[in-house]
Amino acid sequence: MQQLSAFPAQGLVRQWLKAGHVERGVKHETTAGTPQGGIISPLLANIVLHGMEDCLDIRYRLRKTGWERRPGLCTVVRYADDFVVLAQTLETVEWAKTRLATWLAQRGLVLSEDKTRITHLSAGFDFLGFNIREQVTTRKARGKILLTRPRKASINALKRRLTKEWQKLAGTNAKVVVQTLSPIILGWANYFRVGVSSEVFRTIDDHNHPRALRWTKRTHPKKSKAWRSGSPPPRNSYWIKQKSTVGRPV
Repeated sequence: MQQLSAFPAQGLVRQWLKAGHVERGVKHETTAGTPQGGIISPLLANIVLHGMEDCLDIRYRLRKTGWERRPGLCTVVRYADDFVVLAQTLETVEWAKTRLATWLAQRGLVLSEDKTRITHLSAGFDFLGFNIREQVTTRKARGKILLTRPRKASINALKRRLTKEWQKLAGTNAKVVVQTLSPIILGWANYFRVGVSSEVFRTIDDHNHPRALRWTKRTHPKKSKAWRSGSPPPRNSYWIKQKSTVGRPV
């Protein structure tokens, strides 16, 4: 609230903090903090962590093409309470970590030792569900390429969710299957499509395909395997007979 002293809507934020929460029809008053996963949390994180760039001496200047970061020691990328500090040397990163720890302590916060680590870009790091890593390549002039892929935990979480959904869909019709799975798959794919994700998307297809065949077999047990898999019909005797009667009176 001290950081919002000049903000015209600080009263609304205070009411939001004191609004309490309802669980199973019972209202609980808010005495401290915010509910876990509350929608106000990202807003509060942006308020409290505002000024992090100034702490690290990061400056911006306005150009014709937009805002541009001035050359400096490091840069920071932040989303709510998750952030990454990038620098050219190990000494600069260690300096930034020490400075940020002091800056956060003034706000009653500490860096999470479990989630905070210093690593080289070639080893990669996880951020917002992605794994970001630099890889050596011969296809680029500079000899390196930056790969942004979904991290393994994100992939495994989607697979577990899809498995549970397929189990629930046993006995339902195709329309229900499509309406249930499409938002999950499309939402996940739209989020991760900005990176190098084609191989990961194929693994998701490979995960779904046998489950789709299993559902089809339960729903249409009397149909052939080719029909259930959607394969084109073979060139059977029917097609050969039709071909042999061309030009002949029927």
